[in-house]
Amino acid sequence: MSDRHDNAVAIEAAVDRWIEESKTHPAGVFHLRRRASWLDDQLGKLAAAVDRDMRPPLHLEGLTVSDIHGAQARLLVAARNLEGGPGHG
Repeated sequence: MSDRHDNAVAIEAAVDRWIEESKTHPAGVFHLRRRASWLDDQLGKLAAAVDRDMRPPLHLEGLTVSDIHGAQARLLVAARNLEGGPGHG
């Protein structure tokens, strides 16, 4: 059994799915960057909850800043790789 919170596992699986879906979507790069931007918004919500010593929204419980930054970085790298893929250069 893993020590990782269910939300950390779920966000990792979601990022994997988003990256795979983007490979066949005509606007895949846009979608990856939009998801990365959404994660940035979630990071703000998490930070606000911590600053106010409040419980974070349920979908963010158990996540760390590193979890969110890591997911965001994977999306942005995938977008960059997709952008530089076949037919782009």
